[in-house]
Amino acid sequence: GPIEVWKSLGFASPEDWWRWCREDRSLAAETHFAFADLFDFTYGVDDHRGQKPDAQTLWHMASSNLEDVANVLPTAFSVDSVIQPICMVVELSIKAALVFKGADPTSFKGPNGHKLVSLASRLGNELPHRDDPLVAKVIDQLPPYVDSRYAPAGLTRLKVVRLALGAQFVAAASVRRIGSRDVAAQMDTGGWPAPRPPLFH
Repeated sequence: GPIEVWKSLGFASPEDWWRWCREDRSLAAETHFAFADLFDFTYGVDDHRGQKPDAQTLWHMASSNLEDVANVLPTAFSVDSVIQPICMVVELSIKAALVFKGADPTSFKGPNGHKLVSLASRLGNELPHRDDPLVAKVIDQLPPYVDSRYAPAGLTRLKVVRLALGAQFVAAASVRRIGSRDVAAQMDTGGWPAPRPPLFH
């Protein structure tokens, strides 16, 4: 399922959350874009089913990590354990798009395979898309995840929810650049919920 912001923050209902966000339209807008990202990712991958099995496998693994995050976040006592799958969503979905474009899946072996900044810039060069500046911003906010396996990143729940939404955005952005499905772009025109609120303040 989607990362529901209210649930991920531990609220019992959207109404409780709406009161907590002081009926803030910007926070509410984020949930619309979170839904659009999930929609674009899920259906975008589905549109290319049967093409490039190696890329499909990577997207499938990204999706599985995203589901883990969505399931664990609402009830996790400590959010540190969620950092790893959040980083995996970003890494796997970027690699999926590069493999879809023609990269050799074995070319990511070794330490360079985890360098999200260079993976993202390679993606931006090979398959440029309007989402690229925000993809870079999400990656800039992620803690170094090889380190986060061994030491708590010490992030607040809200920050981790934002990182999770960012990872979901990157996953959607990886697919939007190879197909025509883009609910987020439609949502980003006209009035509210546009424009997409910043993920990080």
